[in-house]
Amino acid sequence: ETRFYRVIDDFVVQWGPSGYPPLAQVYANNGCKDARVAPCVVHGACFYIDPVMQSNKRGYVSFSTDVKSSVCACPCEDPPEICKDSSKDDNALIGASELYINLADNARLDPLGFAPFGHVAEGMDTVDSIYDGYGEMGCETAGCTGNHSNHGENIPCDGPAFGYIYTEGNVYLKSNYSELSYIKRTMLTGIALAGDGIGLAETQVPGIAFTATSTTPRIMPWSQAIMVLLVAIALLGAAVSFLRRRRAPTAATLGYDQVDGLLANAEASDDA
Repeated sequence: ETRFYRVIDDFVVQWGPSGYPPLAQVYANNGCKDARVAPCVVHGACFYIDPVMQSNKRGYVSFSTDVKSSVCACPCEDPPEICKDSSKDDNALIGASELYINLADNARLDPLGFAPFGHVAEGMDTVDSIYDGYGEMGCETAGCTGNHSNHGENIPCDGPAFGYIYTEGNVYLKSNYSELSYIKRTMLTGIALAGDGIGLAETQVPGIAFTATSTTPRIMPWSQAIMVLLVAIALLGAAVSFLRRRRAPTAATLGYDQVDGLLANAEASDDA
């Protein structure tokens, strides 16, 4: 039950950390002051973001990041392994499990280094229906001025406090933000294994279809492959059943006959 904790109309919908704190903390990539936990404690859980090859257009998916100087500056912890990469300067962006889908064309994010790696091929109507009543996260963040978001005076700052997402997870979110839309189930297909990594093909799921986006094909090293696999599971979970009180989402559902057809096609492809 991974919840969409930051939804800002005409900007982004953001999610990613598991609702189970011990798992969420493995993939924390923010400075310990913000997330209240030590970042990148497991080698390979965090990674440096690739150069921007595509613009942050509506429907494109990117990682939410923090800069190296923040990730590597926890005063009570030894710097994580990723900080030893001397080829990356203090402004290099580090990602892990936090993602966002652009709800509008956000080209202004491109020069900041936010690099899209996929896009919603089908189902943006489902994405648009994700509950946005809480707006920006708590007003202690830099994203708010007064009692409204910097992205618009009509957008509230009533969302969850970031640190509690990692320390208390769904216990906190369910108790205090019961209207948040969340991922109920996921289905992952289209994974091609290779000797030194994985490649993601176009993937169809109930309600939404995601497609990997790249200007040049490449195989990821295993250090990032496992992370991408987990991220893909979260992404594909945007084909969700939403528990909503204020408005109901519009989501397509695959019937058993359609699922059987997909499985038959997959088996035929394997035989070929």
